[in-house]
Amino acid sequence: MATKYYALVYAYTKSLLDPKLSEHGGDHKSEEYQVDNVNLKAIGGNSEPYTIRRLKRDRPELAEKVLNGELSANAAAIEAGFRKKTVTVTLEPRSISRTLTRHLSRDEINDLLVELAEGVIT
Repeated sequence: MATKYYALVYAYTKSLLDPKLSEHGGDHKSEEYQVDNVNLKAIGGNSEPYTIRRLKRDRPELAEKVLNGELSANAAAIEAGFRKKTVTVTLEPRSISRTLTRHLSRDEINDLLVELAEGVIT
């Protein structure tokens, strides 16, 4: 429990120290953002501090839940629509089956079976 608390404190502190996110889009032509003439500096990603900053900007109510320990930053990002829920599976039929039945509805599994039978997934 203490480790989770310290992780939240760290993420919150880092989100305060990191530069505030600009409005959507923003200036991508000035040298401040450029690595070279093709690539931009990485100012986003899926780190917890970045996620908290983005939540503060776009979904402050979810950011508050993260900072209060009610939600993880990842769960809040999924709820906000910034990320899609993902799962990891071992590439064995039985493992895939168990994982999918835990995470998909019956209708979603039926749709998947239809796609597999039709050969849509290669």
